[in-house]
Formats: sequence, C-alpha cells, structure tokens
Amino acid sequence: MRDFPVEKLKPLLGRLIADPVGLSIEIPLAPFTIDQEVVETSIFLGGVSLPTTDVLKLAGQTFSFPVNPKPGYIDGSVYVQHAHHPVDVTSIRFGPADGNAIEIELDLLFVFEFEGLDDYRNTSWTLITQIGNSEK
Repeated sequence: MRDFPVEKLKPLLGRLIADPVGLSIEIPLAPFTIDQEVVETSIFLGGVSLPTTDVLKLAGQTFSFPVNPKPGYIDGSVYVQHAHHPVDVTSIRFGPADGNAIEIELDLLFVFEFEGLDDYRNTSWTLITQIGNSEK
C-alpha cells in the first residue's frame, strides 16, 4: 500500500453553505493527475456544527470533531476514480478574515481503504485554504 500523493492537491476558494438541513463546506480542488487519470473533484463536508453561518465571525476559533460514526462527526467525502471516499475531519481552525473570505485549516483523513482506491492507504492531510459565505 502507498500514501495518496496529497502534494498534488491544490485547494481553491471554498464556501460555507447554509441550507435547511444545516451547514456544509465545499472545497474544490484544482484538477490533478493520478495514475494517468485527470481528476476534477471537491471535498464536501456535510453536517458541520458551527455556532454561526457567517464565516467572518469565526475568525480565530478552533473546533474539534469526532470521526464517523461517533455522534457529532462531519460527513465528508471526496470523489476519486469513480467512487466517493469518506473524509474524516478532526479539527477546523479559522484564521484571519480577508475581505469576504477567511483562512481555514482542516485536519483530514482520506479513508481510501473503505472503497479500495487502487493500492492507496488511508492518508492524513492538513488542508489550508480560504472559504467564503454562500447560500444553497
């Protein structure tokens, strides 16, 4: 088994989505190539429990989360090679606000062994990008 090449992942501006069922975070990734296949995907995190829907009010705060299936987990996934792979989120840290966006840092675990993504093992990654508000 090998580690997934997270160095190929380049997060783009994400968004916090408030909808009738709660909060979600979507972070698109720049297209990348893995095993001779171009991948265009996003990391989608549903069921995010935060005290506000205004990302700018989250500056400087850190939140911890349990992993699936413990209550309070974030339902995360990423679509790679024809399957949705679970993504566990253990913490979200919000940095300074910059205009209408805010820096966000997430500690993630890609659970590639669940769907059997080729011979990739589950892989940790700390994602740093910016997100803004959006309505669904």
